[in-house]
Amino acid sequence: MDVSRSPLQSPCTGICNLNRQNICEGCFRTVDEIARWGSSSRAEQYEMIAKCEARRQTVTEAAPTSESDLISVT
Repeated sequence: MDVSRSPLQSPCTGICNLNRQNICEGCFRTVDEIARWGSSSRAEQYEMIAKCEARRQTVTEAAPTSESDLISVT
């Protein structure tokens, strides 16, 4: 089997929760990307992974960095 053409392993982390933008909170794929993963080419899968990493980075940068950054709702 030609490894360069075989599909990549799914980036699914088993934490399958969609946020309000329909992006998985575990792997950061959109619903459409999740649905297309198995039929996508290796190049398309790499592109999806890059988009997921960018989304993950955005969430990480926006997350509070300490308890003093958290907003109390009580």
